[in-house]
This record gives sequence, C-alpha cells and structure tokens, in this order.
Amino acid sequence: MESRSAWKIYACLLAGTFVTIEAATFQVPVVPSITRHFGIPVSFAALVLLLYFIALTVFAPIMGRLADQVGRRRMVLCGLAVFAAAEFLAAAAPRFAILLAARFLQGLGVAAILPVVYSYVSHLFPEAKRGRAFGVLIFTMSLGATTGGLLGGLLIDSLGWRSVYWISGTLAVVG
Repeated sequence: MESRSAWKIYACLLAGTFVTIEAATFQVPVVPSITRHFGIPVSFAALVLLLYFIALTVFAPIMGRLADQVGRRRMVLCGLAVFAAAEFLAAAAPRFAILLAARFLQGLGVAAILPVVYSYVSHLFPEAKRGRAFGVLIFTMSLGATTGGLLGGLLIDSLGWRSVYWISGTLAVVG
C-alpha cells in the first residue's frame, strides 16, 4: 500500500542511489588528473572506471541474494559504509594501486545498494504504483549519471582531483 511514509523511505534510498551513480561518473574528468599525478599512461587510468563496474556487475546478484538473508536495511547500510570508506581511501591514495583497490571496493559497495533499492520498490509500493516508483528511480539514476561528469569537472578545477572522492564519501556518510 503506497503511503507518504513509503515515499519518505524511498527518498532516502534514492538519495543514496544518486550519490553512488554520480560518483561513478565523477571519474570521467578525473582520468587526466590521475594520469598526471601518478605518471601513468591513459590506458592504465582507464582501470579506475573499469574496476568499479566489474565489481558492481559481478557482485550485484550475489549481494541481492545476501540481502534476502541478512535484511535489506542492513545491506544498504553496509553498502553505504563500504562505499564511503572506499571513497575516503581513494581520496588519500598515495599510490595508483591503492586507488584501484578503492575503486573496486566502491563498486562492491554499490553492488550491495542497487539490488536492494530495486527490491524495495516491490516492498514499499503496490503493484499498480510500482511503475511510477521505478520511473523516479531511473530518473534519479540518470540525473546522477548526467550531472556527475559536469560536477566532477568543476570540483577538479576548483579543488583538485581528490575532492571528488572526499565529497562523495561525505555525501555517502550523510546518506
């Protein structure tokens, strides 16, 4: 049964989803700065993007199943905690290998969040209202994906490449 409290809960989930999707696209403008900072070829810097999506793709089904066993709320909170910690690790990374490990962990954290957000739609909303809830979710994810590159570029120009990780980590903690 759809209610105001269902939408309040869902709004919190959407905020966490927005942050994690936006953080994924923050990476695009970071690549040139990372290549300069760590003195690596662009082909290696592309691993910053790739490892995140590998972790997300491989572990999302596993985390969805695990959420069925340990509980949705616990899984989302664990995912946000892993994501936030990995963002801070990326921000402080002294070596490129540590940055790559942090990006993999970020993808792992998001893999714990996204399947649960999808399952919450079925839990919070009656079947006749799920289309709107999914539409809002897709809008939120698309908005995060489209604004991440622009905001990431602005942050990098103003505060340096590490700022995208500090800010994403902080937003995840708030989430």
